[in-house]
Amino acid sequence: MYGAMLGNIIGSRFEFERGRKTKEFAFFMHESQYTDDSVMTVAVAEALMNVGPDAVEDKVKAELIRLMKEWGRRTPYAGYGGMFHTWLFTDRTEPYGSYGNGSAMRVSPAGCPDELKRECEKRIEPEMREVLKRFVDLVEKEKL
Repeated sequence: MYGAMLGNIIGSRFEFERGRKTKEFAFFMHESQYTDDSVMTVAVAEALMNVGPDAVEDKVKAELIRLMKEWGRRTPYAGYGGMFHTWLFTDRTEPYGSYGNGSAMRVSPAGCPDELKRECEKRIEPEMREVLKRFVDLVEKEKL
């Protein structure tokens, strides 16, 4: 999850650049910032930790929706696409028909295969909680 978050922040200043390709650039610049994908990755991580490894699909979906809307409403200027931004501020819970890559960008907290679920929970959950804590601190500090 650290890799997903750092990659998102480091790459944020290149998101809409379609020009040069290089491996030589500074990692963190003034323009580097967290984005909608960082926020939603945190929402996914929190939802998965809240429901636990044995949750049924409906419980996972409900918690994902609740936390995506909660985090998204808390950080409305993180760069969400128009359709997602509209969905955030409605009471709708059904899919909104995205054409984007958001789900692929935000799924890193779900990376443990079933047979390793318990081991992953022991090892990764403390790391995920630390990322969440730091992200909450950042959002509070920036008053976003």
